[in-house]
Amino acid sequence: RGLSHEDLTVGGHTAGKPVDRSRAPAIRDCWYGAALSRRQHAGQAMWGLGDQALSSLTNFALSIVVARNVSVGEFGAFTLAFATYTVLLTICRALTSEPLVMRYSLAGRAAWRSATAVATGVSLTVGVTSGVVLVAPGALVDDSIGLSLIVLGLALPGLPVQDAWRYAFFTA
Repeated sequence: RGLSHEDLTVGGHTAGKPVDRSRAPAIRDCWYGAALSRRQHAGQAMWGLGDQALSSLTNFALSIVVARNVSVGEFGAFTLAFATYTVLLTICRALTSEPLVMRYSLAGRAAWRSATAVATGVSLTVGVTSGVVLVAPGALVDDSIGLSLIVLGLALPGLPVQDAWRYAFFTA
């Protein structure tokens, strides 16, 4: 039986009734488990924060390296491809990674594995489909924008899968 409003006491009494002290160890263990859970969640949050900081830093560094080494037009093509990638990744996360984190972070190992497999499969499907959709028009355009779309299209099958695994490891 879980905790109920009867488990909350003021001055040793609950709604005018004496507290059943025989349940005290169960209540103590429940609170100890909650403390462990909070500690585990804090650790996961720190890993998530660190991972997001590293991801943002590497994206920023990539933009600086590209900006310093290409022409203005080529940087515009890179920016267009990167913005397209960001939008597609956001859509993929909404379909796969966020539901995985919300529903399976406290699930058992078997349920987590199954959900991770589904999230990975959907991410791969979104990546392959998006890649094909980007490579086709990229092949028709004969400039840096076309090349950027082709490169993004070829990389897309792997990028959403890597992102889904990243989220899956945070829920493990």
